[in-house]
Amino acid sequence: MNKALASAVRQGRVISENEPGKSGFILSTVRSKGTDPVKLRRRGSRTFEEIPPGELRAAGRYISETHRLEPCSDEHLRAILECFDLKRLTTQAGTTMLDILEGRADQ
Repeated sequence: MNKALASAVRQGRVISENEPGKSGFILSTVRSKGTDPVKLRRRGSRTFEEIPPGELRAAGRYISETHRLEPCSDEHLRAILECFDLKRLTTQAGTTMLDILEGRADQ
């Protein structure tokens, strides 16, 4: 799989992007060339930890703009969780989201 992906990246058919501090295809986000870098999607079977930081940031921007919520407020963080069908704003989830939204973490 890695060889096929590396070949597709070299040929320019797909783009592989890593969050800062991460490397390798297994931890990268891969998309077709010419598509948006982040696409908001349902959480599905993913855990909170499996949601890419870029997707959490995109959800945060969208929610603060459309719902006019103060960025990084408890209400804003809860709305981001709801976007991914999650309910509890635990201390760990809140800290992780604040680190991501404020650019302090790579997750």
